[in-house]
Amino acid sequence: MYEFSSEAPIQMREQRYSRLFDGELMYINPSQAQVDLGMSALARTTNRAGARPPELSEHLETLPLIIDNILERHDLDAFGWPPYELDGGSANALFGFVSPEGQEIVTGIVADIFRQWEITRSRHGLQPLATEGDSDARWLVVETAAAVMYCAANSSNFNLIKNRSDRESIAKIITCWGPKFAEKWFDGTILSNWAAQNNMTEEELEHWRATFSPSTLKHLADTNTSDPLGALEKIKHHLEVTLTDQNIAKHLGWSRTQVSETFSASERMKFAVHNRANPIGALKQVKDHLEMTLTDESLAQYLGWEEAKVRQVFTAYTRKCLAISYRNDPLSACKAWASGKIKITATNDSTRDNKLSGNGYTKLDDYMVAV
Repeated sequence: MYEFSSEAPIQMREQRYSRLFDGELMYINPSQAQVDLGMSALARTTNRAGARPPELSEHLETLPLIIDNILERHDLDAFGWPPYELDGGSANALFGFVSPEGQEIVTGIVADIFRQWEITRSRHGLQPLATEGDSDARWLVVETAAAVMYCAANSSNFNLIKNRSDRESIAKIITCWGPKFAEKWFDGTILSNWAAQNNMTEEELEHWRATFSPSTLKHLADTNTSDPLGALEKIKHHLEVTLTDQNIAKHLGWSRTQVSETFSASERMKFAVHNRANPIGALKQVKDHLEMTLTDESLAQYLGWEEAKVRQVFTAYTRKCLAISYRNDPLSACKAWASGKIKITATNDSTRDNKLSGNGYTKLDDYMVAV
């Protein structure tokens, strides 16, 4: 790790950026993994769960206020408001917020990032990164805020104003990687480099580009912060090996025809993405629900209906949708669906799917379950 100095902010931007994010492009340049790595690289290789010492807990309680004060003073300096000048006045300001709402959102994200970095440093016996009155720490906070805004501005995958989940995603990506990683992850550069390393044809690359949509890439970066590319490779393996008709049929005791007719390609993608540890186990759950939990008799008993009404209301398609989406409790889901609390909307239009998936819907193959 680096030792921090208090040189002038503009001249030291490159060095400070390196202290935070060196190693973020290791998928493109593997040699980066061999050099002195930045704060984000240390965070992604550190287990941050578990008990915390009292002094760390105390520091984490004051951290949001420290971050807020630093970014508030920087914003005032950006617009030339003395006496809040930082190391030379507004000429050294890196940015200015365009609205109080934007400032609040970015400040909250930066506080979340620094919270994880402080926990990381504590795990390694290092001193806190952000402390009140530390000039260099102040500029590391500002540089991190700039990274957050760069990440958001250069990707259509994030809407920080409307979506709290997007704020959490950016916080995780910046914590463990950095803004340049985010740019290359979403613009396809990392995927292209991965394809070249695996000697794929252009046709194969286009296939995987279509398979790994922006929403899937965001999910992988969000839920696999230590190695999103490794998670992507695991999904590829599941699609090519684990979730073939032949392998599913062997494990479920079904014919290949039944497997092919029951589980579409995009449904298998869902299992590969969201059940990477054991997609076959998830499929077995669905099978059990279809063959036992969601039979006419079982649904009639649970809902207090006649079996004839169950057969009329709950088509095979509806039962499959609910069995896949609510594997932990499909009976309650059936009851909620029957009462109109959740909806299943059939669609085969991928454009409409993508539009809906960003507006309170969970995309499930050729149907949508509103939540």
